[in-house]
Amino acid sequence: MAFLVVLLVLFFTKPGFSQKTDSNNTNVIAMRCGRNELVNQPNFIKNRNSTFRDLRAQLLDQKVLYARAQALSSGDSVFAAVQCRNYLSTDQCVACFDECVSELLICNSGNSGFVSFDNCYVRYEDNAGFYNDPYVMADADQTPTLTCGNQSASQPTVFNQVIDAFLSDITKATPKTSNFYVASTRQITSENKTVYATAQCVQGMAQDSCQTCMNSAYDTLNDCFPNTQGKFFHLACFARYSDTPFFNVNQTIDITNLLKGDR
Repeated sequence: MAFLVVLLVLFFTKPGFSQKTDSNNTNVIAMRCGRNELVNQPNFIKNRNSTFRDLRAQLLDQKVLYARAQALSSGDSVFAAVQCRNYLSTDQCVACFDECVSELLICNSGNSGFVSFDNCYVRYEDNAGFYNDPYVMADADQTPTLTCGNQSASQPTVFNQVIDAFLSDITKATPKTSNFYVASTRQITSENKTVYATAQCVQGMAQDSCQTCMNSAYDTLNDCFPNTQGKFFHLACFARYSDTPFFNVNQTIDITNLLKGDR
């Protein structure tokens, strides 16, 4: 009961960014509850909730943006992970995590579950295989999710050309970073507009698998053009672009050196 009270308190006290940004955590991009039956449902749920508490404590105490936790009592093993976007503060990451948990609490009949918001995702399984290979699922595959905005660019031809090149650079650079994460901006001079983009692979996965997921993100996000916003989610990675700021301009990463030889 105390854990749920904490969730509700934090839900209504989320901190904001230092500049005006679209920091909305409340839109669920993708969610799934496992379907495999549990041998001992009460114990599995108890272990799952224990991993949630462990993850939250790590985010707060260690001030990390990625964490793993496990609970193995009575043979009902649960392995869980949380990953936040790198532009978040500790408090923002914890707030997003709490919202993920509030959604996952309805998953009470299967041995796995995941949910992704714009700013973070949480996943749990009954085995640890997904830690190093996010494509592993206990009971089914998960297809990528694409969410497009509903507003078109005023100059679609120019917008499409600029953002296509921008996303190509972002998705090529991300697997080459030490933490599989990039945030960058690009100007559309003719529209006097700045477009923000970020890409992130799950920490701990192989570089070639990250690149595979990034390739899928690039190909899929093209389907959103000429909409001014697009989001791609897969269990292995996330990518997003928007003409509305969702991170601070001083949180960008210079990817110039990472792209040498690719152009």
